[in-house]
Amino acid sequence: PEVESDGSAPVAAAGGGGGGAPVGEKIKLCSPMTGSVHPMCESPDAAFAMKAMGDGFFVKPAKGELVAPADGEVMMVFPTKHAIGFKSDDGVEFLFHVGVDTVKLNGQGFETFVTDGQKVKKGDVLMKFDMDFVKKNAPSDAAMVILTAGQLVTMDKTGDVQALDEVATCQ
Repeated sequence: PEVESDGSAPVAAAGGGGGGAPVGEKIKLCSPMTGSVHPMCESPDAAFAMKAMGDGFFVKPAKGELVAPADGEVMMVFPTKHAIGFKSDDGVEFLFHVGVDTVKLNGQGFETFVTDGQKVKKGDVLMKFDMDFVKKNAPSDAAMVILTAGQLVTMDKTGDVQALDEVATCQ
């Protein structure tokens, strides 16, 4: 993505466009849930592990709650409630996807607390899910945190984390 500069050359936009951090600046990424955080390449879902939708990380949840990892806007709540598109105020575009093949659950076990276009603050609850139900009815309860605008993610922390702990950076 490009944004216009002062009229000279176009400048690449951090996080996929629209304001945000200056180009090249590292942006800290926080975990949107409590659990055990891992690099995306270790995802139990092969498509996510190959980073087909983008780089990121995943969390094996210890609590069935997904919170906003930064101030931003909900871009899309999937009708099946298992995934949410989100754009932080610093321009990072995320897809939060709870579980593997959970689209097949048709929203069962998931409750969302936000709507498309809603502005949220860091820590606001976006979704709750029944961990036992997801574990029993899906191949995995791993929650993917994908950066969909092509940024590379560097893991700064793995293992046990609390929601909103800084776990990675992107550029």
